[in-house]
Amino acid sequence: MGLEEGHGGVGAGGVGLSRAIAGNLMWRRTSLKTKLLLILAAVFAVSTATRYAFQYWVIQPRFDTLEYQEALRSGRRCVSALRNELNHLHTTCGDWAVWDETYQYVADRNENYHQRNLYDSILEDLRLNVFCIYNLEGQLVWGRQVDADGTPTPIIEVPNDRLPLDDALNLRDAQTSDGVMGIKRTDAGPLLVVSRPILPSSEEGPTRGSLVMGRLLNSTMVGQIAADTQEPFRYISAAGDAPARAMNWLSANPDSLVAIDMSDPGYAILDIHLTDITGSTAGILRAELPKHVSVQGRAILHSVTAALIATALLAMLAASLLLNSTVLRGIRR
Repeated sequence: MGLEEGHGGVGAGGVGLSRAIAGNLMWRRTSLKTKLLLILAAVFAVSTATRYAFQYWVIQPRFDTLEYQEALRSGRRCVSALRNELNHLHTTCGDWAVWDETYQYVADRNENYHQRNLYDSILEDLRLNVFCIYNLEGQLVWGRQVDADGTPTPIIEVPNDRLPLDDALNLRDAQTSDGVMGIKRTDAGPLLVVSRPILPSSEEGPTRGSLVMGRLLNSTMVGQIAADTQEPFRYISAAGDAPARAMNWLSANPDSLVAIDMSDPGYAILDIHLTDITGSTAGILRAELPKHVSVQGRAILHSVTAALIATALLAMLAASLLLNSTVLRGIRR
């Protein structure tokens, strides 16, 4: 048995040695021209692979970073546009709430104030969907509500009869004239809403109630935001249209208003988180931004790689012709 195993070991080693000798003889018998071309091909292959790896792992990520930063700037412009709308609404609401005549109207509901200020087209003139005046008990003193088309429609999230004392919009215990502002989720869509305490023009004295103004985030406003930011924003409802991935991200990052998904090779998905004044999600403003920089970067990367391969092939062809015409001809002589 030991002898057979010994023969087997010698046989295996002999086969390996024979293959090595055969390979060496084959390389020696290979023509000089073929050897040179193979060496050139190996050099060009390594050079091309190295350049491609450098462009793919170093240059392309920089293009992606530029794309991400541009999407982030677009998101911040959108958030700024929404805040500007809210600030404008806050100022308008304050002009009405902190006013001696409104303060008096809540107390006596005088007809003179009603006729001069609360006329039929007041919501249209102020571009509002909600205008409600409540007294300290939360009872509606006067109010109008319309949908996005201007049709009188109750928006139940802003009661048209009695505002609960624990509602965030009820400012019966307000210490300042600032009030609250934000977005309220309603069946009619997201409502940009402001509530200011009703005070004398001097801003001194006890409040007599709350004045609430609201503006629906309708297609017209979204279109204006898209025009201001020059990005194709559209509204996605949080009720059922929002993708689960976006909602999961927003749930995990409640303090972040802007989410950017860069996984799509052609588009950066930009989501603006619309937070309700109660802290829940009121919806999403989404824009799909073409990755112009990244796409052009990949196109340049592929073009450069193709050019390198073409250059390598031409160089090998030129080397082959040069070998035939000079080196090999000299050797034959």
